[in-house]
Amino acid sequence: MKQVLFALFALSIAAGAADLTTKSGKVYKNYDVDRATLYGVAIFHDGGSATVPYADLPDELRKKYSEEEKQAAGEVKRLRDIARKEAEEKRNALILKKNEENLYGLKVLQVLNDGLLAINDFGDRDICYVTGWKSYNVFVDGQHLGNRLEKRFNLPTPSYFLLCWRVGTYKYTDTRGASRQVNKYTVSEKQAIEYYTKNDRKK
Repeated sequence: MKQVLFALFALSIAAGAADLTTKSGKVYKNYDVDRATLYGVAIFHDGGSATVPYADLPDELRKKYSEEEKQAAGEVKRLRDIARKEAEEKRNALILKKNEENLYGLKVLQVLNDGLLAINDFGDRDICYVTGWKSYNVFVDGQHLGNRLEKRFNLPTPSYFLLCWRVGTYKYTDTRGASRQVNKYTVSEKQAIEYYTKNDRKK
């Protein structure tokens, strides 16, 4: 009698088991839902386990998990935004490192509205244009430009150097009325990234 009852119970279980046919046509035999995940509904079936994307679920089952799908979409977007931001920061750091330059012995030649004309106080005494500071009111003619002070080449006195990035050229009119063009530099990482992104230099 017990064997007959067990057989009837087994038949009722088998009769109640269902197959899942996805919208793409894949069939999972005797499936059972495990849980909702970020990327779909995880199920068990005769062949093992699988995760069916929400968009591939039959309409009735997808409707049942509509709230989980909405929450998952928001979380996936958040994680992708974080990954994209981290990748962008890594890329920008690499670009800045590859393109950074050290300019030595620079002194302010002229304070302008949007930058500074500076002259190399050593060697060839080249003039360049430097921008990127929040304010230029703190600079005066003859002042050294430098964000660090170090002793170089075992010199007894420290040498000033400016950590910056070259971002094209700058045209100006000198005191004699002649038009001149010099290298343009920035101390702003943001300005440097904008320039290299547009000009694809040393990426």
